[in-house]
Amino acid sequence: FAVKLSAKKLRPLKHAVSIEEADLSESFDSSKDNPEQIYIDREQLKKLFQMIELDLSEFEKNVLFCYLDGKSYNQISATLGSSQKAVDNALQRVRKKLKTAFNR
Repeated sequence: FAVKLSAKKLRPLKHAVSIEEADLSESFDSSKDNPEQIYIDREQLKKLFQMIELDLSEFEKNVLFCYLDGKSYNQISATLGSSQKAVDNALQRVRKKLKTAFNR
């Protein structure tokens, strides 16, 4: 019994930047934003990093970083030795946790 997954669900982020490799200094160009906005942006970014470190399981972190590196569900599942469904479930949990963290 095979289930056909939507191509949209399996499509990786084409223009994603790895969180580990992001140059944060470029993200906060003071010529564009006022100091208050820069502070708010940095605090939100800190909150995101803390949430990733504290709230996500190792598997969820690995899936997230692979996904942000542009890997497909198939590539992620092969890399981590899990099923595509496990990868999909992990990404759904990550999205839910991120939304919850930023709605607090």
